[in-house]
Amino acid sequence: MHTRISIVLGVDELYDTGNGEDYANRMSVFVLSGDALPSISTAAEWLAFEDSITGTGYPSGTYAPNQDILLSSFFPSSSEDDEVYGTAGDDLIETGAGNDNIYGNGGDDMINGGDDEDWMVVNRHNATLDGGEGGEDFDDAVIYDYGNTDVLVEFDPGNEEGSVIIQGRTDLDDAGTAEYTVTGSNIERVVLDTDGEALIEGNDNDNRIRLNEVQGVFTFNGGGGTDQIDLHRTWVEDDGGNRIRGISLDFFLENTRLEGSADSLTIYDADDDSLVGVLNDVEVLRFSDRTLTVVEVLAMDQAGEGDVITGDDSREDLTGTSDNDTITGGGDTTPLMVAPETTRSTVVPVATTSMAASGMIQSTAARPPISSMVMKGTTASQPAPAMTPSTAVRAMTPFSAIPLSTPSMAEPGMTTSPRAMA
Repeated sequence: MHTRISIVLGVDELYDTGNGEDYANRMSVFVLSGDALPSISTAAEWLAFEDSITGTGYPSGTYAPNQDILLSSFFPSSSEDDEVYGTAGDDLIETGAGNDNIYGNGGDDMINGGDDEDWMVVNRHNATLDGGEGGEDFDDAVIYDYGNTDVLVEFDPGNEEGSVIIQGRTDLDDAGTAEYTVTGSNIERVVLDTDGEALIEGNDNDNRIRLNEVQGVFTFNGGGGTDQIDLHRTWVEDDGGNRIRGISLDFFLENTRLEGSADSLTIYDADDDSLVGVLNDVEVLRFSDRTLTVVEVLAMDQAGEGDVITGDDSREDLTGTSDNDTITGGGDTTPLMVAPETTRSTVVPVATTSMAASGMIQSTAARPPISSMVMKGTTASQPAPAMTPSTAVRAMTPFSAIPLSTPSMAEPGMTTSPRAMA
């Protein structure tokens, strides 16, 4: 028969029951050393446990009476969703299974989040973090640093997935010195909430960074794998100077200027042209309203500047953007659509002889002068170029170019907006 021996700390407290002036007594028991206690969830189970105790006494040494007991002298652990705050000393914290929020609060801490999803926060101090491997696992190493320190994040050069070294440095160049170092294992993402510059060096795995707030310039060199930067919870200021949380795709495109390619993208502030950040070999951006590849974001940014869109000899649907576009159809029937909220769109249909076969209407009646037909946008307009008699443009819903073959449009000099065409 196994005899269990446990050193426990019992804490008696009076607590307010919430009923006026009524107070009750409550005892909390913490295991400091030895065997774990059985799981107890009812008063009957506690009484049964008390009946099983065969002897009690006072320990000696570290846990002797009247000795200070530091949190760093034992691992508190549970299987619940915990919120744990360390001390200014060197803490050892193990939370076990569950989705835990753990705050180191100083010292050289060792934090083990155990299974499931853990949020482990380090505030300008040394730490060793282990996110654990089991459960619904997604573990964050959170760096909170407002000491005007630059942050260097290096996903393990040895390519061990989930391993990362994070340093707070006086400078990111070789002359800089480390002010603190955080070593992490089983980490799925690094979260930065800092006021200095940030340099992130990836490896061949899928590296992921979340920017809560980075007031300095950030550079993310992704390396191999599918690397992602999360902006969906980033603090920014709107046009009115109000702080808002989360960058949407539209906000990003409206407030930045992008240069480069999908492999090497430089981001500038659209207002003052200052450098915001650099993404090298980073594949995915997460916004507050959607997640897109860098290729997709670049395409949307370039489309917003006004494009020349040209069809080929096959039948196509060509759609303009919300800026100044020139759209040229190919040699076959090509439906041309002007996007809503256009500032100015020039639609250039190309003559074709295959309209009847494709169901298009070919006019045999006289048309008004093409120069009098205006493709009207919201802020400016531009006359459509001249067309040959065999030209027709198919009406689209809800926005389209003008079908010049319809009898109802035989009055010369009329001005028609593409927005009005159903």
